[in-house]
Amino acid sequence: MVKAESWAGEYVDASVSPTLASDVVEIVHWERNLEITELRGISTQCSVRISSDLEISGATLAGCVGLKYFVRRGKSDNTQEVRLLEKADDSTVTQQRVVTGLPRAAREATLAAATPEHAVLVYQASRTWPWALVDLSTAAVVQRHDMQSASGSVAVSGTHVAWHETDDDGTDRVVVTTRGTNPGPDRSTVLGEVRGTVAVGLVGNWVTYGVNSDLAWEDTPNPLYALTARNLTTDATRKLLDHTGEVATAPDGTLYASGGTVSGGESLYRVSMGSAGAPVATRAASSGESVGVTFLGDSVPEVINLDAGPARFEWRLSRLNVLVNVTLRNTYTGETKQTSLRPYATADDPHGFSFDWDGELAWHNNSDFYTPASAGNYMWRIDVKCVFLIPGSEQRWA
Repeated sequence: MVKAESWAGEYVDASVSPTLASDVVEIVHWERNLEITELRGISTQCSVRISSDLEISGATLAGCVGLKYFVRRGKSDNTQEVRLLEKADDSTVTQQRVVTGLPRAAREATLAAATPEHAVLVYQASRTWPWALVDLSTAAVVQRHDMQSASGSVAVSGTHVAWHETDDDGTDRVVVTTRGTNPGPDRSTVLGEVRGTVAVGLVGNWVTYGVNSDLAWEDTPNPLYALTARNLTTDATRKLLDHTGEVATAPDGTLYASGGTVSGGESLYRVSMGSAGAPVATRAASSGESVGVTFLGDSVPEVINLDAGPARFEWRLSRLNVLVNVTLRNTYTGETKQTSLRPYATADDPHGFSFDWDGELAWHNNSDFYTPASAGNYMWRIDVKCVFLIPGSEQRWA
């Protein structure tokens, strides 16, 4: 949700999301208990309002490509019809065409991806979830293809369509097919069983994929969190980002991905073809956050009185999806206390964690025998390793 002043000034609040293949945003707000959808161009400042009934009684908005939008509605024969509409202003529908070429059994059609000239609709058939490539100039389906499951990520370019699917055995894969009337065989990349959302993109003759990850909360290593590019001819792969956020395609076809690298940090990256003929990720805007783990401070008592109870050591790190090895050592005897921690972030404090020391030390450094801590000077050290196993993520503080 964003405050109305960000867009129009007259709204109390509104939800704002981009449309596909354009710089038009979709703004949904309420006026006198009526939901209003507005399509607003960022560069042109044009604005089109769509009433809650979408000019067609009983219709449901299925997605927007710029100022064009798809709606679907049920018919009296229990089938569903999809229409492509376009408005020049707030009052007049300048074009309204039935999308032709969809099978009679098509249900719940939803816009999944688009270029300025074509849109991909995903729909449910009797036993499958196919997609249909629609020519936006004619509202006609020019290509159809079955998928093995509903897909939360579809990408389209001038030459290919790519998507994520899951088969009946629970195996996830990224599939790419060539656009055209004779597309040839699909190219499939098996991912295994994926926990999370797979983000799919296209750059030239390469498909990109990565499992959406949030480094602040995830605590399980997974190589699929990296954004990877795979060549559609040679199957050569390139790692573009150490972890993947969201992926989106700009109106000119440029692929953008949020995520991060150890060297570049958390950023929005532009993915384009490099001089070596493979995609590269270039930082477009930085969030200022680090992908690696950074030390934010500590709260360690200068003097410990174990007669009053265990001593609490507190530390703060930039992210807590880490393995922490704690070492306390008597600087005179060399006897130590070592333990491993898996701190967990909470909504109240995503950075801080603590360790309570009861005064035990390993007797002569034998971890099977313990002795009470004697008076004297002690040092502490924490060794931290990111559970994502990103190279260079190991850090040490003392």
